[in-house]
Amino acid sequence: MQGRPGDRFVIAASPVYLRAVEEDLCSGRQALRHPDSMTIVTTRGYQGPLSDNIALARAGMMKSLNTNMTGLNISYALQILETV
Repeated sequence: MQGRPGDRFVIAASPVYLRAVEEDLCSGRQALRHPDSMTIVTTRGYQGPLSDNIALARAGMMKSLNTNMTGLNISYALQILETV
């Protein structure tokens, strides 16, 4: 993010993984020209300093995204990228 501050970033991560990289993502967000150009797709289990950048994936989306719980975050992230 520091090397590409004008780009858009879409990250798919479980709440557990998100907690592990939270500090790095917060630092990266500070380097962005527009903090809202980072979108993080995860499920309800995350609450923290990145909450403003969260797009929640829900089990009810599986059918429309043609996926299962394992691929839900990634499938939703792809849908977000396709609409940009």
